[in-house]
Amino acid sequence: MRKDERKASEPKGAYRVRNWREYNAGLIARGDVTMWIDESVPTQVSEAGPTRRGRPRVYSDAAIQMLLGLKQVFQLPLRALQGFALSLGKLAYPG
Repeated sequence: MRKDERKASEPKGAYRVRNWREYNAGLIARGDVTMWIDESVPTQVSEAGPTRRGRPRVYSDAAIQMLLGLKQVFQLPLRALQGFALSLGKLAYPG
């Protein structure tokens, strides 16, 4: 159906905030970045270990899916995703 064929007589519903506490809490919750990462994912990533020059590392499917999900959610280019993942690793496993 094309836009110009829509019925123009139907009014748009009016939205009113009735509970401002819940509304404000919802706005704050939009900025919450909580991630649940399976304990096996970081160990599988670290098992990729050092390699010889020119040889690609082998990562688990779970680690790749996790990073691609982060890339999609935060709309990051590849190198920014790499830095983001490294900083998350430092936060999760200091030392």
